[in-house]
Amino acid sequence: MYKAIVVGGGSLGEAFCIETARRATALNVPLEIVIVDYDTVEERNVASQGFTPSDIGKLKCEVIAEKLSHYPLLTVSALPEKVTKDNIYDIIPTDPSTVVIDSVDNYEARRLLWHSSLVTQNPVLHLSMSTEGDGYVAWNYGTEVDTFPLSPVQLSQEKQEKLCQRVEDKLPPCQLNSFRSLIFNTSFCGVNAFFMALGMDNTKTFVDEEGNDNILKGMFTYWRTQPNKYWLVPELTKIAEW
Repeated sequence: MYKAIVVGGGSLGEAFCIETARRATALNVPLEIVIVDYDTVEERNVASQGFTPSDIGKLKCEVIAEKLSHYPLLTVSALPEKVTKDNIYDIIPTDPSTVVIDSVDNYEARRLLWHSSLVTQNPVLHLSMSTEGDGYVAWNYGTEVDTFPLSPVQLSQEKQEKLCQRVEDKLPPCQLNSFRSLIFNTSFCGVNAFFMALGMDNTKTFVDEEGNDNILKGMFTYWRTQPNKYWLVPELTKIAEW
């Protein structure tokens, strides 16, 4: 059985989990999903994430796990932990059938997850979006593949330290709600990449601005969105086979 460890149960993590459950059902694929998040649902999350007013105060990972429990092909568990350098290898064991999904909201945790792939040789799928309307799906896999734009090998130590110290702005719900298209696009693209990595549903086509058909086979994909408008920018890199 394939296993996905989803670290981060916010807007991207929750949307990724739900779409993964639907895709696994459609493809008749049994999956084990572990949702790792120590945060609780806030009132502001109801406006922009897949939570309801009755979820306020509950652990995000447990709310998501309860939703996924209704899908018969899934084995689901919730882990209310914060990923740190002291516990990361308890959370992410070395296992060739495991893919780690990075949907956290801070660089320090992303850097830890990036490093974990070097140690465990588990592929890490990074999902992210910014308050400026950018989003991406990227991979790193041991020393073989690294399309992660915030990779420690691509950033100076000074830039890494600044990113670790950065505190994300908490936007008002009305602004967050305007990013719903970016949330769906990024998480759905992440699900496509996840199943491609498993060797399923592994050929997708899209038409570029010149009208040419292009084929995606596991990739780095960069999304950009504006109010009422979004598109796919074809910056693609083939991932290694595993």
